[in-house]
Amino acid sequence: MPAILTPIGACRTLSIMTKNLFLATMASYWICFLLRLLGSPKVTKKIVLLERTALLVFTAALVFYISKLQVIGAQLHSETYDRPVSLLLLVWSLSVAHLVTEVVYGNQTTALFVNFCTALALNLSAAIASFFPHLFTHDLNWLSFHRLCFLFGYAFCILALPLVFQYFWLSCVQKPSASEEAGARQSRLWRLDRMAYRLVLWALPLLTAGIITEALVLLENHQLPDPADLWRVNKETVLALATWFLCGIYLHTRLFFGWKNQRSAILYLAGLVLLLVGHFSQAVMS
Repeated sequence: MPAILTPIGACRTLSIMTKNLFLATMASYWICFLLRLLGSPKVTKKIVLLERTALLVFTAALVFYISKLQVIGAQLHSETYDRPVSLLLLVWSLSVAHLVTEVVYGNQTTALFVNFCTALALNLSAAIASFFPHLFTHDLNWLSFHRLCFLFGYAFCILALPLVFQYFWLSCVQKPSASEEAGARQSRLWRLDRMAYRLVLWALPLLTAGIITEALVLLENHQLPDPADLWRVNKETVLALATWFLCGIYLHTRLFFGWKNQRSAILYLAGLVLLLVGHFSQAVMS
């Protein structure tokens, strides 16, 4: 007769399965990163299939992991595989954002960056959490709709980073080869600039949805904080508002002032640096 698992045995089996799923996800993303790094065009379709499979496995691992978390004092804890939920959800959102742009726009440029970030985060999530305990947390609110909107908005913003770096590399550092035509080079630069713009364009409505949803929830529960206490009570909301504001400036300058190419890239980098300083400073001050 088949063995019947006790509740403790079933929990232990699920924990082992969750660990194995995370390990399989990490290994898959490292393999995808190395294959992308080698740059063989013959296996591109197979790499894309492996990346999508890795995302499915990652999603399954997250579902199992979150389902077995214990809520202790409004914090999420795991006895066997303690990883910050916010970090796991952020890198998962990054992979989903890349998949969306890949399907909608045929974007392959950010795949190398996403594979590396996801594999590294899964590999070092415990160390990252210990170094920045207030930046990546087990806060239960990260599973709420408005926080997920924030994470997806951040993911689309971060996804534009490799495009901006590649734009600067092509336009300022890399010298054109003798066989490369000026028109082809300008076309590559235009595509990079256009894709970065599209990613920020995705981020703004996601952040807007998250901010409005949180405001409505707080209003319904009569918990709207005083503006003077907003940073102390809702640091994540203030940072999301700052991201929303910077995304709005980026899009506004493009639409109404005609800022494109290098100006937009510089503005994006300046905004991203400010946001990173804000996030790390709130982690240090907490």
